[in-house]
Amino acid sequence: MSDIELSSSNTTERSQSGSSLIEDNQNSSNTTISASNATVNAGVIADNYTVVDTYETGSDRDTYSFEISQADSYSFSLGNLSANLDLSINDSSGNTLYSSTKSGNESESIVAEFQPGTYTATVSATTDVSTDYNFSVTKSTSNNSSEEGDAVYKFVRTDTKTELYTTSEVERDSIQANLPQYEYQGEAFVGAPNPEVSDDITGVKAVYRFFNTNTGVHLYTSSEVERDYVTNNLTNYTAEGVAYYGYEEPQEGTVPLYRLYSPTLDAHFYTPSMEERNTFIETSGYKLEGTEEGIAFYVQPPDGII
Repeated sequence: MSDIELSSSNTTERSQSGSSLIEDNQNSSNTTISASNATVNAGVIADNYTVVDTYETGSDRDTYSFEISQADSYSFSLGNLSANLDLSINDSSGNTLYSSTKSGNESESIVAEFQPGTYTATVSATTDVSTDYNFSVTKSTSNNSSEEGDAVYKFVRTDTKTELYTTSEVERDSIQANLPQYEYQGEAFVGAPNPEVSDDITGVKAVYRFFNTNTGVHLYTSSEVERDYVTNNLTNYTAEGVAYYGYEEPQEGTVPLYRLYSPTLDAHFYTPSMEERNTFIETSGYKLEGTEEGIAFYVQPPDGII
């Protein structure tokens, strides 16, 4: 593995000596993931994990060990490939439980139920190849105990002017430190609270995040129909779990989040600012999606965003 670059939900940083550290995103206090000699307990802010790394020529395999302390369903994805890599999950005795071995540079994925225990995820190749890759782990059940919505941080890629959103302070800080092509824009808005926390929270939907391995651009959708279509039909998209939550209908103190699409870039643009929405329509060739006004869902603005 080379030195790590961060993208998406959580962080793995790998030093030149080969040790690595995986830190967490939000919403899971029951999972610990480790790689090589370092282990970090995800604590109360674990849910999605993503490593962005390079599989180098001459490598035998890249290995990530993880401990699960609560039975649940987990999704493992290996994407953003320019060469063929395989993914497998072994138990503590070294027995292969699950594997994904698609051909070419197709993304690999494994979704399965896991009991408490120690496991190993292995990234390997059948030939001598070199490729960057995204390896992500998504816990299906969220354990976020906060009844407040999460702040959503925004980055813009300086080359394509496309966006990356995250609620993870770990991911936010690591992108700033490791990915100079992403310009930090600050707190863009505040999402809705997690509806699983309380029965009193209604009218809220999960917003799912996907990574387009062809373009390097992220897709965000609150539509379960669109989520399922992308998952089942578009192999160039890697699922990265729930990014945050949005309101289905306007609530007191919320504003619309607009969604636009550029067929030229095959990329979406998201903003709670009507002025910014109109500027992109007039100058950048973006088209409104969703409702006639381009409203995807509703969020809370931080002070001064609109």
